[in-house]
Amino acid sequence: MVAQSKVQKDSRSRTNKERQFDDGFITVTKVFAWGIAVILILIALTVAWQAIPAINEFGLSFLFKSVWNPVANDGKGDYGAWPMIVGTLISSFLALLIAVPLGLGTAIFLSEGFLPPKITTPLTFMVELLAAIPSVVYGLWGIYVLLPLLKPLEAFLGNYLGWIFIFSLPKGVSAGGPGMFPAAIVLSIMILPIITAISRDSLASLPPDLRQASMGIGATRWGTIIRVLIPAAFSGIVGGI
Repeated sequence: MVAQSKVQKDSRSRTNKERQFDDGFITVTKVFAWGIAVILILIALTVAWQAIPAINEFGLSFLFKSVWNPVANDGKGDYGAWPMIVGTLISSFLALLIAVPLGLGTAIFLSEGFLPPKITTPLTFMVELLAAIPSVVYGLWGIYVLLPLLKPLEAFLGNYLGWIFIFSLPKGVSAGGPGMFPAAIVLSIMILPIITAISRDSLASLPPDLRQASMGIGATRWGTIIRVLIPAAFSGIVGGI
């Protein structure tokens, strides 16, 4: 009886310690989560505070102006951010239009057993490695390597499809220079590994029961992927995008 009561006491003691450890871990996690939120708020407040002199000087109308002339108005300058805002939105949309189908398709092939493990493992490693490369490296690579390679294609598209704003070249700029088309290509290459890696992790983390249950009721492989797996991993895929 003494030995049994001692075992029960030790069991209760271990349970209490585990409960205390869990509570402490949850508390630390909450502190870090709130810390991230506080840091983001401080960053936003700092940017807003630093922008007050510019807003007082030029007003919010600079967001909708198209002129950027630092020497206008007796040296005070005339600044307009509208072309940069529109260019960023359009190039980002085009990059997503290119990268999302490719990234999601690659993630499906890497996570759903379409390829043997001897090929899947090194490809997954390469995708994770590419996702860790800083964006500035992709930008420099795009300027010095990709743009010269795209010059013939950009010239062809500019000559025959220049009436489409995506392929049109700025005035006075020859092919191989800045433009919406090369910008979208560079951005799509930059975000493709990130979308692929996160989408693959989201699909791979799904329980096997989903696949087995879907195929057990007669669904095809692609039917299972499209109607079961992608909706189940939708939040993770959207997070990657």
